[in-house]
Amino acid sequence: MASAGQGAGGGAAPPRRSLLRRAASRAKRALLGPPPKPPKAPKAPPPPPKRGLAPPRRLTPDGEKVFGIGLSRTGTTSLTEALKLLGYDACHWFDPGLQRLLRLEDAFRYDAICDINASFQFETLASMFPQARFIYTVRPLDGWLASMDVHFEGRGPAQLREDLEAVQAREDAVGIAEQVLDPLYHAMTHGLYSHHASWEAAWHAHDARVRGFFEGRPERLLIFDRAGQGHGWDELCGFLGRPVPDAPYPHRSFKPRTGPRRDLPPRVGGG
Repeated sequence: MASAGQGAGGGAAPPRRSLLRRAASRAKRALLGPPPKPPKAPKAPPPPPKRGLAPPRRLTPDGEKVFGIGLSRTGTTSLTEALKLLGYDACHWFDPGLQRLLRLEDAFRYDAICDINASFQFETLASMFPQARFIYTVRPLDGWLASMDVHFEGRGPAQLREDLEAVQAREDAVGIAEQVLDPLYHAMTHGLYSHHASWEAAWHAHDARVRGFFEGRPERLLIFDRAGQGHGWDELCGFLGRPVPDAPYPHRSFKPRTGPRRDLPPRVGGG
């Protein structure tokens, strides 16, 4: 009988094919070396840091807050600079750290906020901060009307509304160039201006709203007329209880731009 290592004819049995394949594979690896390792997938870049966010802190409605609640073109930028000179952490219109328009909740982050961000919702701010004081910047009506005509490039409220309604607003709008895409921009502009028949009607509506709300509460409201009454440091510091600084009251004037305006919607239609 033939043994396991012999064939039927008594000779050596041929190696199995699997043994031959393994031997060939070992010889190939010895000749070529180990196969190269697949390249590592690149690491995902770290998320960008959150812009301008302050460290966590408790939010409180107590403490001193100041809000400038005049309409556009009434000296709100100058007031912001004046409040900074008095030691307030004040911000006007646009948050440079977060790169977006100032919102209601930003009142917790700043000592003072000026411009129509505060003007169109001053009643809510008065309820949020019972100790806050409000500065209503005004100017003679004729001068204000002329300035608004320049500021909005000859558009009346109706034209401004038409232009705004043609804009595709976005919740994620960020940066100066996209401020007119922010729904908040539309809320402020419609709330204060575009629903009125004229700029003069918008003026009188806001004026009646402010004076009516603060009637009987003179300790909370200062009507500040720099252009018409020559108000300045004496009135402002007397109202806020701050010493008069050794510096002139700031003056920041609007300069018409020659290029495209990034703070206005594109003009559509006529008018």
